[in-house]
Amino acid sequence: MIDYTAALTALTGHLKQGTGKPVVLENQSATQPAYPFCTYSIPSPYLPQRTDYIGEHMDEVVEFVVSLTWHSKSNIEALALAQRSVELLKTIGARQVLGDDGLTVVRIDGFTNRDTFLTIDTERRYGFDVRLRTLTRTTGELDAIDTVELNNTII
Repeated sequence: MIDYTAALTALTGHLKQGTGKPVVLENQSATQPAYPFCTYSIPSPYLPQRTDYIGEHMDEVVEFVVSLTWHSKSNIEALALAQRSVELLKTIGARQVLGDDGLTVVRIDGFTNRDTFLTIDTERRYGFDVRLRTLTRTTGELDAIDTVELNNTII
């Protein structure tokens, strides 16, 4: 099972430390932080890549996508913070911080203006998606096929 709490804590903590700005969950009812700030969501939480059965456990390589959006009163500030975040995720330090939590940055894409008609007069948005990879391990008794019957004969 993916430990999303640890993954998001590592990711958002690294961005917060590198930018000095808050990173919060998107679409929540909590009080909005002061501008500028970043929001995150997980549009693709489970993208299985490979499964290996080894003895009594199952290893599964899984990827998931975290969408990050910077909000600001200034178009340039939102753009600059989004670009700074991409740079932060490409550093050796990010690879170490995320790697300590079992995460690898696979790809960063979808860097776009994310303004909406409803917010264009009050805030500007830029963001991107980061695809992360992790390994999950299931231990204990796994369902297995002990016998197979073919044409009324047990093989």
